[in-house]
Amino acid sequence: SSATSFPGSRKPIWTTAMPPPRRNSVQRGSGLAALSIDVAEKPAIDYEWVELADVPALLEDPTTIVVDVRTDEERADGFLRGSAHAPSTEWEEAPQDTVSKLIGAKDPTSTRLVFHCMYSRERAPRAAMAAVQASPEVKVAILRGGFQGCMAQLWRERPEYFDGVKPERWVEFGRQGLVWAPDANPSAYVAELLAANTQQAPAS
Repeated sequence: SSATSFPGSRKPIWTTAMPPPRRNSVQRGSGLAALSIDVAEKPAIDYEWVELADVPALLEDPTTIVVDVRTDEERADGFLRGSAHAPSTEWEEAPQDTVSKLIGAKDPTSTRLVFHCMYSRERAPRAAMAAVQASPEVKVAILRGGFQGCMAQLWRERPEYFDGVKPERWVEFGRQGLVWAPDANPSAYVAELLAANTQQAPAS
């Protein structure tokens, strides 16, 4: 059943076409498994896809805000220069506040928010929908391919459009090109986390 929409609601309103996010939606949308998510699973709103070739122009456009909805951990290994960080959890919990924080004093009717996550398959579209439902006057778009696509296709040739990239955290992964290392080898990543937690645990 569809949820009722209230103007100015602090919570995202989900339709039958886009069910409420599950508790593990962030994890599901962040790994390579996200690439198998059907793009038909998109919000029931009219938004545009922005191509990777347009990224340089986006970052230099004063009317566009590139919104990175990835986790702190993902962003710590690289991000688009000048992009704003608003993790997907903020769009689930307080979308109107998040829109206001991003836009600030700008005119919302002449400002476009371009969303991306790691692959722009799940978290970015959900965040875009939440933004439109919270502030219908806002224009939104989705960056096709997400940050992984930017790394695979743009980083080596246009590094000036990136910040904080840790090359050792990106590995070649077949046809996908550069992929975030924890996504390419999740078992090794989990082992690394367990080892780090063991070292940090106080001696009994």
